[in-house]
Amino acid sequence: MKDYDALDSKCPSCSAQIIWEPSIEKFKCEYCGSLFSADEFLKLQENEEENSKRGNEELVSFKCNNCGAEIVSDVNTYSTFCVYCGSSAILKDKINSENMPDYVIPFKITEEDAKSAYNELLKGKMLLPRKFRKAKLSEKIRGIYIPFWAYDITYDGDIKFEGVDIEEWEDDEYEYEKRKYYDVIVRGHYEYEKVLCDASRFFNDDLMDSISPFDLNELIKYNHAFLCGYLADTYDVNKEESFNIAKERTTNSCISVARRESPHDEDHYTGDNLVIDKSKTYHLYLPVYILSVPFKKKIYTFAMNGQTGKLIGNLPIGKIRYTLSIACLFIATLLIIFILLSLTEMPPEGICILSIIASIITVTIYGYIIHDKYKPVNAEYYAFDYLNENKLETEIIEDSYIHSSTSKNRKLNSNKN
Repeated sequence: MKDYDALDSKCPSCSAQIIWEPSIEKFKCEYCGSLFSADEFLKLQENEEENSKRGNEELVSFKCNNCGAEIVSDVNTYSTFCVYCGSSAILKDKINSENMPDYVIPFKITEEDAKSAYNELLKGKMLLPRKFRKAKLSEKIRGIYIPFWAYDITYDGDIKFEGVDIEEWEDDEYEYEKRKYYDVIVRGHYEYEKVLCDASRFFNDDLMDSISPFDLNELIKYNHAFLCGYLADTYDVNKEESFNIAKERTTNSCISVARRESPHDEDHYTGDNLVIDKSKTYHLYLPVYILSVPFKKKIYTFAMNGQTGKLIGNLPIGKIRYTLSIACLFIATLLIIFILLSLTEMPPEGICILSIIASIITVTIYGYIIHDKYKPVNAEYYAFDYLNENKLETEIIEDSYIHSSTSKNRKLNSNKN
């Protein structure tokens, strides 16, 4: 295992407490006011001869009796609640600094920024229950470093598709469709860099996927000093288990990229002989603000990317408000369409039917819009953000015709023989 520097959160100038200040992206001494960039601070620590002689100081562990989550921090930071479930049943203990990450992205967003973003998120949400809107943040928002595994993955090989070209035409009586089928093989080389997978079982994977991506060009060699004033989760998903998730996402991405090469109207994946190479694995800490809001025996968790400021989380929808909005929209649409169609020569039965159909379509679309607005957290099935486009190579090595088929359907308004 890699050896890590001792926890040293002291100012190189005066030895007072030093903390990471995300608003200026520098370490700041609370006593003498000295400022150090991350590179400067880490270099000063590496140059200290005492660092190599000093044993690793102990970190502090906080374990939640309610949900079982365990987080760590420096000895100067105390947790009074669980960042995952909001429980105050916290047990404090000391642990040795084991299984620490290789790299970290420090916080760039402040806690105040996170609170402001959360308040902005609630604005304009007319269907939000009133009691949820009035829930106080108090100290329920906290910066925490989430553990991740990251993988460099390379694929080489062929991906096979069944290509289909579709031709349609009609005459007075029938509509025709002709489908031509092809064997298509796309050969490719795909390189993915630092594909991220959440290494904490307590952090919702879909929520983490939704606040990605992170700019991994800003990774810095890990040092315990970055934990000053923040919390950190310890990984409980091993790198082999996480790799299976990364493999699934990157494979899906390879298939999608290869499909773009096909010139056909439709392409159906039929198999591949891809050879995968996992060249390197990284253990990372990435910055996240977490807010857990208990409401009606359910925990609503919101997360903010501590680097980019992207905030996301599913919101509750008031059932009464939602039902009333659906009813009002349905009636309004029905009346408007009915009045407009009444100005035409359409028979009354047709006007009623079309008005009802239009109203149903309108409220259905409205339902999808509300769902996307209030429930934006989604699972991720691809890894396009990590694909190195500059090293991507794809070509069609086979595109051969197999057979064709033709079908016909009688038109609804045609005269039957």
